[in-house]
Amino acid sequence: MRSGSIGLSIILTLVLMTSYSCSGLQSPTEPTGVNNIPWSPYILVHANGEVMMGYREAFSDLKNHGALRGIRINSVDRNGGSKPIVDLAVSSGLEIVGIFDNDDLFDDNVEASIDQIFRIYYPEITVFQFGNELTTIIPKTQPQMNIETYMLKLKRIYKHLRTNYPDVVLVTQSTFGSGFYGANELKRMAELGLKDMSPQFVILGMNIYTESALDEIAAIRRNHLGEYRVWVMESGTNVPDNQVSYVVNFYPRIRSELAAERIYWYALWAGDEGSQDTGFNLIGHPQTSQITMSPLYKYLTGR
Repeated sequence: MRSGSIGLSIILTLVLMTSYSCSGLQSPTEPTGVNNIPWSPYILVHANGEVMMGYREAFSDLKNHGALRGIRINSVDRNGGSKPIVDLAVSSGLEIVGIFDNDDLFDDNVEASIDQIFRIYYPEITVFQFGNELTTIIPKTQPQMNIETYMLKLKRIYKHLRTNYPDVVLVTQSTFGSGFYGANELKRMAELGLKDMSPQFVILGMNIYTESALDEIAAIRRNHLGEYRVWVMESGTNVPDNQVSYVVNFYPRIRSELAAERIYWYALWAGDEGSQDTGFNLIGHPQTSQITMSPLYKYLTGR
């Protein structure tokens, strides 16, 4: 796929709450839940100009039912291809997290790439995630980046943001969402300098799809990175009939064991027939006037 509770000191909590206020982000203490299920009103959205009509309808429908506050856009590219979706989200009153694409992290002058992309998307977007399952998702036929190289780049990115875009919040690359690999990688990130970055401006990003990934990552977060906020950037099931029960049974565990402030459902739409991720969809056929709705979407909107 493009794919425990941690006690914080009172002083740090006040600092983080102030950061939320300054950045326009919702307070982590704000209640969540829709129609008596523990839903988190955040969803991953794939940028695709052909589905704007369906996205516009879904944004409005979900937001009106209290089921949508923010989106994570799968890629913000230097050609402005995601701009229509960003503009739609802004006009819909939604918070936005933009993903700085894995490919752009390979640029030797990553700072110049940031400036180029920010000229298109900033300040409409002030929360950017730098990478997504970077060390696992790239096809083996393409150039690879290990976690050591990623952390060297992340240190440069952090310095550039703090110097030139002090209001921008950085979300780390999402660790792999199944098994043990993501936890090992997160621990390595802590060892390689992540802990030198201020928790006021850095949020831990992670994908969580399985209980094993949750258990292992929760232990690393608890023992090494307890002062950082956590946003789960992808979670969900590809069995439509299990979507509601997945939220009911797994979301509370994610919140409890990771102290996760947000959980982004994967995905609003990840393709129709022929896509390996179709089962995750909340809506289908958004490029037509005959949008289909998943069981979870229907539940969230009271249908």
